[in-house]
Amino acid sequence: MRVHRSAETAVVAVHDTGPGIPAEELGRVFERRWRGRTGRPVAGTGIGLALVRELVTAHGGMVTATSSAESTAFTISLPL
Repeated sequence: MRVHRSAETAVVAVHDTGPGIPAEELGRVFERRWRGRTGRPVAGTGIGLALVRELVTAHGGMVTATSSAESTAFTISLPL
């Protein structure tokens, strides 16, 4: 996890070293109740990232996700 200031924006970046999210699924990670094929055996409802996006957007920010075969990164940008 990394937090820094960029101009008038606070940036929170979370990076893991898990299996990554397939490119064809990456565009759906913020959808409510959507769970990728590798996440289905894991307990959960599929609403966590949708809630993150709603909260960040409500505060005028933006959240993005990038992924490769070895890792995934989520970046939250919020106005100061």
